[in-house]
Amino acid sequence: MDFDIKVSKNLLELAELFGNEHPLYIVGGYVRNALLGQYNTDIDLASDLTPDEVRQCVAPFGYKVLNKSLKMGTIVIVKDSEEYEHTTFRKETYLKNKHQPDIVKLKASIREDAMRRDFTANCLYYDIIKKKIVDFYSGVQDILRAELKAVETPSYVFSVDGLRILRMVRLACELGFHINIDTFNEAKNNLEHLKNISGERKYAELVKILNSQNKYSFSPNNAYEIGLNLLNKLDAWDNIFNLGNFQLPKSYFSTNIYGLILNIYSNFKNLSFDEFVCRTFGQKALKRSKREQRLLKNLLFACYGFTHNKWEDFVNIYPHLDEVLGILRVINITLCNKLMSMKAEAISRKTPLTLKDLQLTSIDLAKVNVDKSKYSYYLNKLWRITIRYPHLNDKNILINYVLKKEKIC
Repeated sequence: MDFDIKVSKNLLELAELFGNEHPLYIVGGYVRNALLGQYNTDIDLASDLTPDEVRQCVAPFGYKVLNKSLKMGTIVIVKDSEEYEHTTFRKETYLKNKHQPDIVKLKASIREDAMRRDFTANCLYYDIIKKKIVDFYSGVQDILRAELKAVETPSYVFSVDGLRILRMVRLACELGFHINIDTFNEAKNNLEHLKNISGERKYAELVKILNSQNKYSFSPNNAYEIGLNLLNKLDAWDNIFNLGNFQLPKSYFSTNIYGLILNIYSNFKNLSFDEFVCRTFGQKALKRSKREQRLLKNLLFACYGFTHNKWEDFVNIYPHLDEVLGILRVINITLCNKLMSMKAEAISRKTPLTLKDLQLTSIDLAKVNVDKSKYSYYLNKLWRITIRYPHLNDKNILINYVLKKEKIC
């Protein structure tokens, strides 16, 4: 198919250096999006030249070549402010039911390279010199009818890499495509392969789905809703979180990952905050950092455990209040304003919001010969008292309280 795709002077020169014997192709998303009238996409290149052969071919002409994954035949070509990722045509063999191929054969044919790809809309090769699209799976036709369809055998496409299930959902959202029924059914039949994917990779795709309406100028305004509905129809949640099967009600939809998970919790209030955080952000789920897990727990407390009128409750989240407020500004402005008001009130009342604000230390207790084993008890007890009655946060008053208690004891 003849098609004139805009390319820069550097990219045209690069293609000329490869020559007619080793045509240089733009492959994948850039070609797909060009057909849809969108050009702000990273450019991926492919040819039958190995990384070393590419380096020998282009380095003398001012192109810098950086290694990215030599096993996969992937390098980065840089000139001026332009950067392209080039991958040698390859054939892949999967043996161990994981998303990375066990055997990679470089110098494959372009047809073999096409067979390893995921969806027909992404399996397009644009010959830069000849200005022709090479299309093995009627990808152009599928793009024109806004259909997302797996290449070759759908069951194989998803069985070798379960992450393609989430990628399918994301692309359907971003592009505004419907999913071919056979492709959708095979994705659903292969959900167990999604469990083999790392939590970090699943998290990245889920966040992209939640932000899919912002990807392209033609992305649907309700793209994230489409994506979450598709995950519902796939019954995919048990393979993303460690919560078992559930359906996400439409009213719970949110474009913020924390907002989404906080809404999910309303269906799992039988779980403690710690257990829920473990099952969503823990090692066997999305595998987030300790800081992110702590933030989620504090948000859960703010939304579901905070009475909004007890200073003791407010103090529980105060050490991380700025983090909490940052998320609440996006997902719950009413609660955000309430907490900000309480913060202002606490400051005006001179409330000791952390133990460090207490006008009594273990050194003071040592000076009056309090048993060391009682330090923690007294400091925490007096802190709690002064939270409610800030005017009592005076060293002499606190020391006298301790001395009186010790005398009684």
